[in-house]
Amino acid sequence: MGKLEDEMGKLFGSGQASPPTSSRTYRGPLTALPEGWKTRPEWVQRCVALSRLPSETRRAMRLTTFSPTRNGRVVPSLQTALRVAQEYVRADTGPPWLILNGPRGVGKSHLAIAVAWELVEQGHWAIYYQVEDLLRELQEIYDRPEGMTIRERMAQMEMCDVLILDDLGAHKPTDWAEATLDLLVDYRYLRGLPLVVATNAEEKNLAPRLADRLWDVHLGQQVLMKAPSYRRG
Repeated sequence: MGKLEDEMGKLFGSGQASPPTSSRTYRGPLTALPEGWKTRPEWVQRCVALSRLPSETRRAMRLTTFSPTRNGRVVPSLQTALRVAQEYVRADTGPPWLILNGPRGVGKSHLAIAVAWELVEQGHWAIYYQVEDLLRELQEIYDRPEGMTIRERMAQMEMCDVLILDDLGAHKPTDWAEATLDLLVDYRYLRGLPLVVATNAEEKNLAPRLADRLWDVHLGQQVLMKAPSYRRG
């Protein structure tokens, strides 16, 4: 694992970065495209292909299909989460980070994926990962020297307009996993790059620097979703 951590360190390094900003800036390949390209079907399809979003969620997990009710009553925290998610995708100005926090079954993944679909269909390059899948994929890349390198995979997550990390905290908290997530989140933090996180982890249960970044009120919004699990009716 030490060799892998060395490789990750070489990728991210400790170069100069701009201080965190409270405004959202998309700096992916879209910024170099001619005006009007982001609405072209071929570009949107390319964004969809690069997003890693499960195709079956395109209709099922949208902002319009998210219900802020339980047992026929509106749950204030879910209503707030939906409103914040709608605001996040409505304009390019605003905090670059959105942290959806709460217990299992309140709809965090639904909102994170819905935000990703909205941004992709606007022509932004968004990349979606469940954290366990991300860590497993990086380990598999390391174990197989042929094909895409860790540097290339991480470069994609560095270059994309928006990174969506789902189920942060559900992964096995090994030293390597924590170091990898810390490097990735810190990279986007130092440059104020858009990030959406869905997590059921409490601040005290995350690595200190990772928690400090995620709960930084100057960079984004933290929304606590409290409600009975929708899976239980």
